[in-house]
Amino acid sequence: MFNFKKHYYKFILLFLLLISGQLANAQCAENIGFEDSTFAFWKGYINDTAVGCCPIKTPTGPFLTQLSTRFQVVNSTTQIRSTFIGNFYSGTDPFSGLPVVCPLPGFGTSSIKVGNDSTLSEAEKIRYTIVVTDQNADLVYAYAAVLENGGHLPADQPRVEAKATDQFGNSLACATFNIPTPDAANLPSGWFVSNLLNDVVYSNWTLTALNLRPYIGQTVILDFATGDCSFGGHFGYAYLDFACQKYLVINKYCPGDTVATLIAPTGFGHYIWDTIGTGAPPILAGASNQLFLNHPDSTIGYSVRLSAFATDSCGFELYDTVRVQPMPDADFYFYPNPACVGYPVTLIDDSKSNIPYASINKWNWILADKYATKKIDTIITQNITHTFLKAGDYYVRLRVNTTLDCISSPFFKRKVHVEEPSIRLSDSITICKNSGYQINFLADSVIMKAQWSLKHNFGTLNCNTCFDPVYTTLDSNILYVYITDNHGCTNTDSIFVKVSECPEIIVPSAFTPNGDKKNDLFFILDKKFAKLNYFEIFNRWGQLVYATTDLNAIGWDGTLNGKEQEVGTYAFKIMATDIYGNIKRLNGNVTLIR
Repeated sequence: MFNFKKHYYKFILLFLLLISGQLANAQCAENIGFEDSTFAFWKGYINDTAVGCCPIKTPTGPFLTQLSTRFQVVNSTTQIRSTFIGNFYSGTDPFSGLPVVCPLPGFGTSSIKVGNDSTLSEAEKIRYTIVVTDQNADLVYAYAAVLENGGHLPADQPRVEAKATDQFGNSLACATFNIPTPDAANLPSGWFVSNLLNDVVYSNWTLTALNLRPYIGQTVILDFATGDCSFGGHFGYAYLDFACQKYLVINKYCPGDTVATLIAPTGFGHYIWDTIGTGAPPILAGASNQLFLNHPDSTIGYSVRLSAFATDSCGFELYDTVRVQPMPDADFYFYPNPACVGYPVTLIDDSKSNIPYASINKWNWILADKYATKKIDTIITQNITHTFLKAGDYYVRLRVNTTLDCISSPFFKRKVHVEEPSIRLSDSITICKNSGYQINFLADSVIMKAQWSLKHNFGTLNCNTCFDPVYTTLDSNILYVYITDNHGCTNTDSIFVKVSECPEIIVPSAFTPNGDKKNDLFFILDKKFAKLNYFEIFNRWGQLVYATTDLNAIGWDGTLNGKEQEVGTYAFKIMATDIYGNIKRLNGNVTLIR
């Protein structure tokens, strides 16, 4: 009986890392990682017979029709990518449970499946031809294989193969391997038995290096193949992906640190750390991609060799020196500026990391708003929105951290000016029924707009948008004003207008000063005023014959300096102030009769 185990398989993944860590197909080889979700620029072979070549975006002809179930572009969701229609995938392999797309850092959203779970001694191979440049000479590859154990001799078992040859047909020894199905009873490290069938073993996704720097300027052919057992009863297939990025060593050494950490790219099986030029023995060798240095010397250079295994001769080296990294610069701006009381203001992070491979990932805001309804200091998020409830200047502070834990210091401080238009209306006024009253407000701000409204829909405002409208009404009401200043900030206030029955200036049209004690005086009939501003009477020649400001005066008796005035018409002017401060005026004529 044969056991099925999971196996971690290698596959050629050409991989050039940019400093930014993003895929850079233009600097690598076209569609090397199936970024187009097609087989463009690849060749396919079945049983060593070429079946198509696709230097175009959408393959046509035999490559599409014959390879649709033998070579498939797959993704991590629930479907085959592009035009290649084959078996339906759920995003994981049914035998291994592994993701069908390489999960290692730097890879895209598509991989390919080479081969299938059919038998009949099928063999598949896919080929890419690359011209080696300085940008793509440091290659890595990843793979995951699924092989059915037939119990045959190794040469007859299902297998996976990788091969690289130079332009003269010479094999690159470190890049060439043939892995038959391992013995289920003695699986190598990284291989496992399938939970679905106990005669299937599989490998996990694995990353290794391929140093092509000796071949810069030359053409290298990369082949990857799978095959069933020689007797046609057992299958073998594998998943493959490529990516292009630029590897570098990350320096984690912030100002004030006493320990520096050099961090190599993850995913490789073996790392050899050493100072440049010292040779064996190394400082550190093994599975750790990090080197810790106490109080390091910035003049010493370090190297790290990346490979799949300690004996892998295809690994490549990275070089760097320890250096203190610059602190990030914390900064922010806010909108709107100035901020307005009662309206949200957005504080927008504008900090800079100052390290190409480190980003800002932590933010510490201190708003210092003592009027806030809940605690809002030490907010840990990139951008924040806050509503200030009081006008004034708030000194908001920000400190940021990078992914290397370098912290900006001290806190960056910026003044956030919060304003509210100043507006002051009297709480209430009393006006006389059906008399107009001009409403005025005091404002310290530059008021651009005013909008008046009434609580109850009666009375008349002569203008709804004036700064000093006149309101006339028979009944009491509340008036509201909504103002906007030159920065767009708003405020509102209200005034209660109380209507009261007010005294009126009423005088007789004639009087008879003849001593009969009937209508002998000319005076104001309604004396419910707070003040008599003036009461003046003139003869027909404009001579002042009577004047008083005494509200309790008895009135004019028709004489001037004790001498009776002639019969006729006299002009008068009266102004009085009622108890609510309302001014009343009356001008007219009165007839003196004897």
